Amino acid sequence: MIAAAGAACNATATSREDSLDIGIMVDPAAIDDPDRFGEIVQATFDTSMAGAG
Repeated sequence: MIAAAGAACNATATSREDSLDIGIMVDPAAIDDPDRFGEIVQATFDTSMAGAG
């Protein structure tokens, strides 16, 4: 496993033209339920994008 030193979560976003790519890496030792964390991130993103248009 590759982890960012000392970070429970590392997120990177890049955009180009009509594309937005987001990578999220979590340290399972620091975040009890990485799958649930991902669900929360996805729901937050979906809510944000619904209000953006």
